[in-house]
Amino acid sequence: MSDFDLVLKGTVVLADRIVEGGFVAVRDGKVIFVGQGAMPAGRERHDLGNALILPGAIDAQVHSLSQKDQEDFIWSTRSAAAGGVTTIVDMPYDEGNLVCSAEAVQRKIDHAGKQARVDFALYGTIDPEEGPARIGEMVEAGVAAFKFSTFGTDPKRFPRIPAGLLEDCFAAIAPTGLTAGVHNEDDEAVRATIDKVKAAGITDYRAHGLSRPPLTELLATNQIYETGAATGCPAHVVHCSVGRSY
Repeated sequence: MSDFDLVLKGTVVLADRIVEGGFVAVRDGKVIFVGQGAMPAGRERHDLGNALILPGAIDAQVHSLSQKDQEDFIWSTRSAAAGGVTTIVDMPYDEGNLVCSAEAVQRKIDHAGKQARVDFALYGTIDPEEGPARIGEMVEAGVAAFKFSTFGTDPKRFPRIPAGLLEDCFAAIAPTGLTAGVHNEDDEAVRATIDKVKAAGITDYRAHGLSRPPLTELLATNQIYETGAATGCPAHVVHCSVGRSY
């Protein structure tokens, strides 16, 4: 165990225990060995005292390009690194480049690769007019998962995927073993409540929350998981705000 590239000594935080006076040994960018006691030899060695040595976090919901000419990967990944996040998974709703084809995936990889300060993975999605036809080619292009929405924020950048089409997409994804993540707001229910909030004359900061009462989340969450169960596709609700959803 003398050919490590990097050895760090400190308080090692593992999934099942904390190792006081532990060390982490790295070779070729991967953790090869975790131990306790004297540090093994290595090209670079650092004794960090009692400092915590933790695994890098994965942020599975990042929007680096969802607003044109705003953040971009240089800032999203620098912020991630500053917070101990070593991998981000970026959403497919890029302004001007909906990630719904192998070509769009590659275009984003080329763009992000020049900027990224941490590892990144990408979600793919679909153009509702094309349906699931390009899911296979996006898997080949390297997407880590897929993202859809039961609510239509924007018909081109963030489109609603209606129930029947969502089922078709789940069925196409299921054989790949990848996960289908879904934004969980029931479109019809939200739009009906938006009309009620407008009719009440509420236009301040309260309007958004009032237009999305618990039922709008619960209906969509139920649809997502039942569709996953029916198709055999791993289903992931990307954010819950209501206890009953859990």
